[in-house]
Amino acid sequence: MHSAILRRYQSQPLPKQGVLRSAVGSGAGTGTFVASMPSDALTRFLRLHIALSNFAFPDLVEARVTLERSSVALTAHHPHPERLTAVRAAIEIMDADDVDRTTFNDADTAFHTAIAHAGGNRLVTAITVAIRNAMRGRILAAFEEIDDWPALREVLRSEHRAILAAIAAGDPATAAALAEQHIRSAYELLPALHDDPA
Repeated sequence: MHSAILRRYQSQPLPKQGVLRSAVGSGAGTGTFVASMPSDALTRFLRLHIALSNFAFPDLVEARVTLERSSVALTAHHPHPERLTAVRAAIEIMDADDVDRTTFNDADTAFHTAIAHAGGNRLVTAITVAIRNAMRGRILAAFEEIDDWPALREVLRSEHRAILAAIAAGDPATAAALAEQHIRSAYELLPALHDDPA
């Protein structure tokens, strides 16, 4: 799998990924430089790094805790309703009676990344999106191994609603604490994530 990912990115020059930029001619402004990296390029770059480095899952969990405590607190400091539209939309999808595990997982990812976007810090957002997307496949596989899916789904729904409520109330401390509790409890409720291949 890693070799396939590597081949894919080797076939796309770094300028195409937005990592490098080149300027022809002569003088101080010419040559090849590391770009200022727009957020989508940085996200792709980080996703590749995470996939190839094969970080232990507990390390990704700790990184998520640090980043998402920050992003929910930033969002709660300025909880403008329009910034929370995508967050609410993700919750609506997860709350559907007939939602399957794949759709729920995609909406779960969208929930967390939408909060990061709403927080307004582009670097925090880019790293959060990269990490959460890198975890998506293994989280779905762990969902598939849960026998009592409706019970787990309701726990996750409840925790998501509580995080959103704290953000909407403008309570950064509570939102951050709830986000950390949610990430850690989800990890504990998904035993398949503990069988780390690293």
